[in-house]
Amino acid sequence: MTVGTPPATRARRYIWWGLSALAITVVLAGAWVGVRGFMAKSELESLAGLSSDLRSTLAAQDQHAAMPLIEQIGEHAARASALTGDPVWAAAEYIPWVGPNLRMARVTATQLDAIMRESAPPVLTALETLEGGVSDDGRLDLSGVPALAPELRHAAATLDRASAALGALDEQAVLPQLANGMRELRDAIDTAHPAVDALARASVLLPALLGSDEPVSILVLAQNNAELRTGGGITGTFIEMQVHDGHITVVAQSDSSDFDVKSAPIVPIPESTTTLYGDSVGRWVQNASMTPDFELTAEIALARWHELTGRTPEVVVSVDPLVLGAVLRAVGPVTLEGSELHADNLVQRLLVDPYVQLDSKQQSVLFQQAVTAVFDRVSTAGFDPLALAEQLATPVEEGRISVWSSNPEVQAAIAGTALAGPAARQHSAGDSAFAVYFNDATGGKMDIYLDVAITAGIESCRADGLAEVVVDVRLTSNAPADAGSALPPSVTGGGMWGTGTGDIGTLITVSAPAGYFFGGVINEGKAVRPGDVIESGFPSSTTRINLSPGQSESAQFRFIAPQPGSADPVILHTPLLTQPEVALMPSGCR
Repeated sequence: MTVGTPPATRARRYIWWGLSALAITVVLAGAWVGVRGFMAKSELESLAGLSSDLRSTLAAQDQHAAMPLIEQIGEHAARASALTGDPVWAAAEYIPWVGPNLRMARVTATQLDAIMRESAPPVLTALETLEGGVSDDGRLDLSGVPALAPELRHAAATLDRASAALGALDEQAVLPQLANGMRELRDAIDTAHPAVDALARASVLLPALLGSDEPVSILVLAQNNAELRTGGGITGTFIEMQVHDGHITVVAQSDSSDFDVKSAPIVPIPESTTTLYGDSVGRWVQNASMTPDFELTAEIALARWHELTGRTPEVVVSVDPLVLGAVLRAVGPVTLEGSELHADNLVQRLLVDPYVQLDSKQQSVLFQQAVTAVFDRVSTAGFDPLALAEQLATPVEEGRISVWSSNPEVQAAIAGTALAGPAARQHSAGDSAFAVYFNDATGGKMDIYLDVAITAGIESCRADGLAEVVVDVRLTSNAPADAGSALPPSVTGGGMWGTGTGDIGTLITVSAPAGYFFGGVINEGKAVRPGDVIESGFPSSTTRINLSPGQSESAQFRFIAPQPGSADPVILHTPLLTQPEVALMPSGCR
């Protein structure tokens, strides 16, 4: 009789067989992952040289040579993504120590593959379209640009997703080589995303603003930073242009002297704006850009222009002299009164010399001539649109260009960008953005002698864990000691507005992120009573500083963070003629 195997023995055998099978599966899976990992590593390493070539090609603006490189990089990225995308690899990502490395390799390869397929080709196509849209006579043919908008929006969204996916990885848990490669890709995405997003918006904006389908009327507000306002400077020059098929025609132009002073604001002004700046925002045309809300600035300007001319343009564009300088760098110098006006001498010729040598009317005429000459140059001379876009990138970032359109589609493309004006620029800069605005209280052009230094950071951490943020604004007058007698009233203001002749009076407003609490203002060690209001959704405090020649003075604006934790301020400011010194103190309250 055959005696059966005892149950306990059979159980042990099943266990050993099961463990043996599991061991074999793990070994095979490890070998599988190892082989595929080696192959994926080889694919990714092949990208190093190609990426270097691509950067050089794009730097040389050779889109035709870039496309084959994009295709090669895409092929390697696609193979690496396929090699790391199977179920065995996914299961191995849960193995301690090994798993995070496998996960980072997969995510990096997958996102690079997506970028090469979905972002790079439409972006290069758009650049080629823009580059090929300039005729020999300078006319811009943008008829093919609107069709690119959907793909460009998708390209920007792909970069968004890739940035989020890479940002979720733990770079501390992987090999240094993997972490370095991931960071390089993430940095490249962070650099490219704003440009791609801007290109997507431009595909809607440019054809509409340049009259590709039908003529467009544009009112240009030329601001003068020698007399500061929140958005840059006084609105001293108005130019109405008609644009059609890339051709620019000047319809009419005026200066501030053509507009009367109203006894009441020409359009309704928010109470918060009046509290900060008085009722002059809607009464004096020069103060249209005193509000951070550019939609209100455009409304004021259009109401004034309609009253003067009977016309209401569809678009309002605000620029300052440094924008003209950026354009001149791209299109070349223009002739102004018999000599060349170029980027390097523009400030001296438009904002310094005229106020010493010319009367008020002559100054306005010269400024109008300069603006008209620059626009004529853009309209009639061949130039590289990509070079122009590159030169304008910094002025846009600094808030020197603002745009409003009555076209809802165009306005939607503007919204949420720095082009939408100071308040929108602060909103788009994030929850830590503080904006420092300057408004001249001299009634002259003394701000060519004004130096600005801004320091911001956490001064103390309260017992409740809330950070007290201080924004210190120091102003210095570099005016000559004899400014009161040596400079004409058109520069000094002549003491008409409560500021001594030769002195500089400045109203400073600091706008904190939404939700912050007011903490007071200290001027040279003494607490002052500021104007505290919620302006355009931001807590805003204001105070005034008066400076004699050679004098410096500072004001500290304090705000309390709305919740415990760190606060890392980001500083924006009114566009100035010279860049201020901006220093950020180390953060705290972590």
